[in-house]
Amino acid sequence: MVTVLYLISHGQTEGGGIKRYKGTIDVPLSEMGLKQMGQLSQHIMQEIQNSSYLPSSLLLKGRLLSAVYCSDLRRAMKSAELIAKPHSLNPVIVPSLRERNFEIWEGISFDEIKRKYPEVLIFRRLSMNSLKRRLLLCTYCGHYFSFFS
Repeated sequence: MVTVLYLISHGQTEGGGIKRYKGTIDVPLSEMGLKQMGQLSQHIMQEIQNSSYLPSSLLLKGRLLSAVYCSDLRRAMKSAELIAKPHSLNPVIVPSLRERNFEIWEGISFDEIKRKYPEVLIFRRLSMNSLKRRLLLCTYCGHYFSFFS
C-alpha cells in the first residue's frame, strides 16, 4: 500500500486580510477560513475516492484518511478538525508542529517589516537574482516562505 502525505496550511485567520506574521499568536479561523477548510475537506474526500491506490476495505468503512495531525494552535486544530470529521477521526495534537516564534515580527504586517527591517529585502533580492545558479540555504522552513513568497 502506498503512503500518501497531505501537507496543508490552516485556513484564513481573523484579521487575515492583512498579511501578518502570526507565528505563535493563537488566533482563530475567520468565517472565510472555515469555508476554505470545508471546501478543502470536500476536495480531499473527492481526490481520495477517485484515486486508484485506495483499498476498497477503507472505502467500505468510510475512512479515507488514517490520521490527521496538527499543532496546538486554534487555527490548526480547527482546520484539522474540519478535515478529520468526514473520516470519523479526531486530530492528533502535536505541540512540536506549532508555527515558529517570529519574536519581534509577530503581529507585524509584511509591509511594516519591510520598513522597519530593510535588511530582509537583501535576502529577497539575493534569492531572486540567484535563481539561475545553484545555491544552498540552510535555515528554518519559516524563512523559506518569507524569502520566496
